[in-house]
Amino acid sequence: MTPLTIVPENSDSAFSVGGTAPVSGIDLNPELAYFFSIPNPYAEGELISVFITTDFDRFWEGRGRLMYSCETVIVFAHKKNGERADDLNASVLSRHSLRLEQEEDDYNCEDEYWSHHKLGGFSYLEVSGKLDQKAIQHIRDNNLQFIAQISFPDNDDDSVSGNWPVGDCTISVYSDPGQKKFSVVWA
Repeated sequence: MTPLTIVPENSDSAFSVGGTAPVSGIDLNPELAYFFSIPNPYAEGELISVFITTDFDRFWEGRGRLMYSCETVIVFAHKKNGERADDLNASVLSRHSLRLEQEEDDYNCEDEYWSHHKLGGFSYLEVSGKLDQKAIQHIRDNNLQFIAQISFPDNDDDSVSGNWPVGDCTISVYSDPGQKKFSVVWA
């Protein structure tokens, strides 16, 4: 598992939270706003970006359910291209970079799974009991692979301004076994 930390914007890093997406030439519904981009563990030089609806009431209706790309969330892989999207789908959050920390065990000193931002390891939402059994069963039945999770910023993170889209929840990203379809769940 590789911990992630939200740090001040670094123009050399494509891994980010808030601001504009690190991809240009995309045609998305204007009601979708950029949330974050993480490295794609299955394709070197690619990112996985997550966009969510700005209709937060509708977005919250999906809490606890595994969601594939739909009208409330879009998750896709793309090449790093150095250009940023225009402001049409800009985030409600200030732009920050995600720094990859040194890889470590997925347990903390109390033998609990790491619950903060990370790549790989175990999904905190699955092991913490925050997801209902139907969502967990869907993940297992479809052999979905946990990729990463992003949580509410803590004292180790840079100060993020804006309305954090998932409140104090954790959002996890999964892929299907072929790494072609991505999904998210938050709880």
